[in-house]
Amino acid sequence: MLRQTYASGAEYRGEFKVGQFDGVGTYVYPDDSEYRGHWKQGKREGFGRMEMPSGSDSLPSRTPPLRCLRAGVTCGPGR
Repeated sequence: MLRQTYASGAEYRGEFKVGQFDGVGTYVYPDDSEYRGHWKQGKREGFGRMEMPSGSDSLPSRTPPLRCLRAGVTCGPGR
């Protein structure tokens, strides 16, 4: 498990392969929203969960269901 911090304030904690996010990891955005799940070749892939910071106006603060992603795009039921 590695940790990478970016100039924007974002941070990734998780597995890397050939310099890209690959495997299981968590990406924390500068606004404190957070994606936890699977990555492949630098994109969200498989199942993961996006959580918004408490009090966010853009999305409800409740935890959304797990989503299926392929190459960063939502797939399957519940799209």
